[in-house]
Amino acid sequence: MLLIFLHNRRSIPIGCMSRNLHHISNYFGVRFLMENEPYTTLEKVHSDALADSEKGRSAVWRSLGAFRVLGNRDYALLFWGQFISATGTQMQMVAVAWQVYLLTHSALALGLIGLIQALPRLLFSLAGGVLADALDRRKMLLIVNVVMMLLSAILALCTNFQVVNLFIISVLILLSAAASSFEFPARLAIIPHLASREQMTDAISLDSMMVYLFAITGPTAGGLALAWFGVASTYWVNVVSYLVVIAALLVLRVPLIPAEKRAGGIRGLE
Repeated sequence: MLLIFLHNRRSIPIGCMSRNLHHISNYFGVRFLMENEPYTTLEKVHSDALADSEKGRSAVWRSLGAFRVLGNRDYALLFWGQFISATGTQMQMVAVAWQVYLLTHSALALGLIGLIQALPRLLFSLAGGVLADALDRRKMLLIVNVVMMLLSAILALCTNFQVVNLFIISVLILLSAAASSFEFPARLAIIPHLASREQMTDAISLDSMMVYLFAITGPTAGGLALAWFGVASTYWVNVVSYLVVIAALLVLRVPLIPAEKRAGGIRGLE
């Protein structure tokens, strides 16, 4: 069909020739570009590619720009203190699982410890949010972190003196998980009072990124600490990580928030 058309192309009017070209292009599934259309199309493709490239670069720079909020002294103190503390907590979770397995050789016991770690957060998170709106967030964070540090120290001492068992581990982990359910709402509630309005999006983005970051660094560091130093030493590392965040909270400069604004939560900033 194509050969016959090309052979008779001189005798076909221009309008018919154009229509036939489109028919042939539809037949073969190929688009025939006329006159300057190839150049126009190439220019458009090149322009679209440049636009997409610029959009991609802009997205990358926006993501990297989120780190600018770390130039804010008080937010940076909270961010790095919490990151180190959360990494230590993840290390302790790895050590607890390993110690429970060594003590019991039971998959059921491991599942029980996992339930004990998760259940208090489910039960007390709402109450933690209410308290974070009503109380001084910095003091609340200090109290919670001191409590969790003491619980980790007790677990480390019990392990050092070899008086640890599944019951002791379960009770200490239950209390620590209950305390941590009050820490997360307080940390979220204090961020708006450390970062400016312009920095809020970046601050929240970094706070979300921190969760994924310590979920990687914590278990990795926990496994290495277990292999090199043992269970008790891993617990002591977590105790030290709590000291870091407690020190950061002590030097944190948080504006005094009136009680009526605290009761309104973030709405009190408006």
